[in-house]
Amino acid sequence: MAYVTAPFIWFITTYFPILPLVIILDLIGVLTILFVDRLDPRSFIFWLILIIVFPVIGFVLYFSYGSHFYSDRKFRKKAVADHGCVNETVDVEGDNSTKLLWNIDEFLDSFTKDIRNAESSVWIETPSMKDSELWNGILKVLEDVASKGIDVRLMSGTYGWGRTYAVNRFCRAGGRFCTFNNRLYDMFPGHFRNRNLRMLMIVDEKTVYSGYEAVLRIEGPVTSNYIRRFLLDWAHGSGDLRVSVPTNRMDDDVYMVVDGRDTMDPESSMKDILDVVTSARDRLYIATPYLTPDDDFCNTIKLASYSGADVRILLPGHTWYRPRRWNSLSAAYPLMKAGVRVYFSDEYSIRRMMVSDGRFCMTGSCTISKNSLERDLNLSTVTCSETVCEEAERRFLEELENAVECTATEYEKRSIYDVLCIAASRFFMFLN
Repeated sequence: MAYVTAPFIWFITTYFPILPLVIILDLIGVLTILFVDRLDPRSFIFWLILIIVFPVIGFVLYFSYGSHFYSDRKFRKKAVADHGCVNETVDVEGDNSTKLLWNIDEFLDSFTKDIRNAESSVWIETPSMKDSELWNGILKVLEDVASKGIDVRLMSGTYGWGRTYAVNRFCRAGGRFCTFNNRLYDMFPGHFRNRNLRMLMIVDEKTVYSGYEAVLRIEGPVTSNYIRRFLLDWAHGSGDLRVSVPTNRMDDDVYMVVDGRDTMDPESSMKDILDVVTSARDRLYIATPYLTPDDDFCNTIKLASYSGADVRILLPGHTWYRPRRWNSLSAAYPLMKAGVRVYFSDEYSIRRMMVSDGRFCMTGSCTISKNSLERDLNLSTVTCSETVCEEAERRFLEELENAVECTATEYEKRSIYDVLCIAASRFFMFLN
């Protein structure tokens, strides 16, 4: 019987002395989830099971990845500091120039040309710097420009293992680098909240690039708003508070939408997304890397479809994180039943774009994801340019020609394997 009693005795003698500590950690974690962090029901169940089954590890993981403590403490201070820099708002006429760059190649050609012709400054705020041909090429150009004495600043939302050499080489050439959060925190790209998803590139304080894959090139008085946002974020990341923040400008032709826990209105992006959707009377085209919306967005999209608008959503057929695809498919089903046409492209895409009736075009970092809009830092641009809207609609419809439409009938005929994948993926929906 020793083979039965020995493990039992070992378990009692090892586990019992730390049992009070385990109970205390469990209680702290459960009470925090219940009364402090109001989580999505699926996230609540996930963290609750993890904390109870693995008290110490679950407790550490929860406060590292699941809790709002870090963001509430850190970004509340930044929001107050940023708000204190608000100058008098000035109205300007619509003398802004906007151009839509639909894919990475078009963006890279235009941006690289502007960098090489830069006279005074190149400022970049990006979510990440992956070890890819794209970023290696951009860093090489930035090194050449920085070596000429031009003010080149690069701020990344993640530091990333394997990028230290490239960053050091960039700094030796005369460039300035910082991370948005502290470097230790941003060294782990797997964190799932407080991500700085703002993609912003400014050349000579005259030309602005904003967006993911579908990028807007902007020139005109409204660029001062983007310069303002970059300088406030740069002051937060670098600790350099000696920045001269330009006057805020309001324009009806192009306007910037910023949200996150470091702003006074963390839900501004969702409000503007809903405004664009509700403005649709004839057609509404949406491209997003994944689809996990809240009930308000679902109901608004359904209402637009029931009202007779041609609503189409384009999703990538391949993603680096497979549960996103299954969650997108699951979230699309009630929309398909309401008449929304959902397509899956045959390639990976991170394009974030929305066009309503050829009158409003919204691009930027915002995804149709409840979790991302609630806990990440986003920046988007809404333009009323007819030229940009027409170009966006044309390129969107061209993409649909190579995409596959998914219908509600096909979804209902999904296999047992698909059902199991969707069920498992929904359990990890908080990672989207």
